[in-house]
Amino acid sequence: MSAIEEAARAWSLALTQAGTDLSEASHKIQATFADSSAKLVSSGKEEIPDPIKLLRRIAALESAVVALRKESSEVRQKRNQISVEVTDLLCQNAQAIDQMSRKAKGPHESISRNEEELDHEWDQLARDVLRENEVYQSKRNTESNNGNDITENPGRIATSANT
Repeated sequence: MSAIEEAARAWSLALTQAGTDLSEASHKIQATFADSSAKLVSSGKEEIPDPIKLLRRIAALESAVVALRKESSEVRQKRNQISVEVTDLLCQNAQAIDQMSRKAKGPHESISRNEEELDHEWDQLARDVLRENEVYQSKRNTESNNGNDITENPGRIATSANT
């Protein structure tokens, strides 16, 4: 046997012994707390929670929190993307309605306002929609980021909708 094989074998035996020691310690802790808990219950007091079960539950909850943070981030990004798409569609629809209404007017019809005033009103409406969307995004991001490391750009909607 070479020196490397002997070292690997010794390391493997040490790891096996450490695993056995940990298992023994875990069983001793569980037995101690089970005895203490049984004594308290028989005397009319509350049961002591099993520390091993508590540690396992904590580990499971920590991994669930990581998964939920990732899922929350994905949902938040998707919601922002949908918000941008809806805002873009609203602006396109407003322009299409304006064009259709201009085409629908016959030469015999007279309007009380000129087209420049209507264009100005549509532009103002589009700016108002974008501003309201920015305010909504900003408020929502502030509420959803309470203490999280996730940061978002509430001005993103206005930037992409204006391009």
